[in-house]
Amino acid sequence: MTTTSNRPDGRGHWPAGKRRNPTRGVRSLLASVRRVVKQRTSLRRAAIGIEVDTRTLRRWLSGEDVPSEANQQAIRAWLDTL
Repeated sequence: MTTTSNRPDGRGHWPAGKRRNPTRGVRSLLASVRRVVKQRTSLRRAAIGIEVDTRTLRRWLSGEDVPSEANQQAIRAWLDTL
């Protein structure tokens, strides 16, 4: 990553391309999963559709853990199939 800074010591920059908030967009994505689970299907079927363990999906929905980028793409793909 390229970095630039106006400070003489080179600190105070944010690396180019690095997201400031890695969970940005994840909350709304998981809110969509919550709605689908509540209205259309079970937690187990959602986990099977996303291809993760039920416990993993529970951790994501409770905020205990955050899905990786690959898992976020899997969630989006699953939501698109509904």
